[in-house]
Amino acid sequence: MGHKSDFRIIHFQEHLGEHEGVHDEAVTELGVDPFTFKEKSSSIKSFDVGRDPREGYILIQTYDVDFSYHRILINGNDIPSNFDIVAHVEVDAHEARYWRIWYTTIPNGFLVEGENTIQIIAGDDDDFLINDVIINFREKD
Repeated sequence: MGHKSDFRIIHFQEHLGEHEGVHDEAVTELGVDPFTFKEKSSSIKSFDVGRDPREGYILIQTYDVDFSYHRILINGNDIPSNFDIVAHVEVDAHEARYWRIWYTTIPNGFLVEGENTIQIIAGDDDDFLINDVIINFREKD
């Protein structure tokens, strides 16, 4: 038997930070339901993985990230990366308030067969939105 790739889409729709309502205008422009303010820690979201999981990667859709010291936890363990979520930089002197998709890897051994969890932890002095997260991984066929 070989390995196959699989993925899970996880909907957060949460605001992490210190200032509730700071992104209400941006959310209104999107025409979507309000994002839930969670302060420093997102909800813990569960997802299932099949047999013999291996390494993987995460795509995370964020809005207005000012700093790069936020953390992504898989099953309560911090992913060993210098930049779990990268800061959005200003382009042509425009504010860095836009949606961005960031990529980070999940090392072998972080995912387990069956139920897994993901949580985002915000660093200090930042307010940003998390929309969707896609977790892609390899597992036994």
